[in-house]
Amino acid sequence: MSQTSRRVRRSKGFTLVELLVVIAIIGILIALLLPAVQAAREAARRSQCSNNLHQIGIALHNYADVNKAFPLGSQHNTKVDTNPWDQGYGISWYVGTLQYSEQTPIYDNWDFINPNSGWVDTSANNGALANGNIMGWMVCPSSPLPVLGSARGNAPKGLCQPNYAGVAGASGKIGVYNGTDVLETRVATNGNGTFSEGGVFMTNKQSKFADMTDGTSQTMMVAEQSDWMVDTNNGKKVDVRACGLYGYGWPMGAGSPYTGASYGGDRQFNITTVAFPLGLKKVAGLSTAPPAGLGPDCGSNTPIQGAHPAGAQCVMGDASVRLLRNGMDILVLKQLATKDDGFVQVTTE
Repeated sequence: MSQTSRRVRRSKGFTLVELLVVIAIIGILIALLLPAVQAAREAARRSQCSNNLHQIGIALHNYADVNKAFPLGSQHNTKVDTNPWDQGYGISWYVGTLQYSEQTPIYDNWDFINPNSGWVDTSANNGALANGNIMGWMVCPSSPLPVLGSARGNAPKGLCQPNYAGVAGASGKIGVYNGTDVLETRVATNGNGTFSEGGVFMTNKQSKFADMTDGTSQTMMVAEQSDWMVDTNNGKKVDVRACGLYGYGWPMGAGSPYTGASYGGDRQFNITTVAFPLGLKKVAGLSTAPPAGLGPDCGSNTPIQGAHPAGAQCVMGDASVRLLRNGMDILVLKQLATKDDGFVQVTTE
């Protein structure tokens, strides 16, 4: 065999060094592309979350158009007898929106007469309707939190745990006017936290469009709660949502028949009163001795926070969806949560 033919055959293959160089280049390209792919996926998830909130906003508008008011945020059952304490946990605002969210069959078959119409442990009918039923429009696709809660009586597969909470208002200082602090006075406080009725979704009370005197585009109706919170003492992750930790889910309402400053000592589910900063996720003692308002069963001041890198989303009174950016001034957040404080903010996307 000639020297020339041997050289030709050698030139047809890759050397080990060349192969390693190619592999390294491919690895670099993948490393460069991966963040872009992840960002694109998160953008798609955030868009779906925005669509969910917009759908909720439209459903609430349709409800208000028909009923001349928004649904009660968290309702005590008042349909059994005249003694309020013989009654029980009613429904959340979610149940009222079912017939406007393509869930009319569930609404039509819901048992509103049961003393605990929102607590499926006591209603075989309502438990069967909600059992294992994932409501996609209640769930943020970016959320790492469980979609179905733990098994409940009459719902062995668990109930859908929503990532969105009705906004009941704010507590404490909500602004400054002529050098004087403005305080929210429409509040009650007990061991579960502080309850407000300065927002759209109150306990045992309805709001109307006309009540949003700050403007519908300046008033939050529903906001996101979609990420884990962490106990900084032990690193434990804790699920802190307005639906509670123990799987009560989207139907659960309020345990007291009163409103405002006279609200009793029981809990109210699926609404939140703003008392903590936007994006709060780290709290010392959260898993062992949580601060008032952040208890697992069920705190009234569960924070607005999102699994999106930039912040959390909300739907305003005009059904538009906004991104609330992490680091937002807490007074601005409280003003957006209050429908009639007189402070107008334009700080959202």
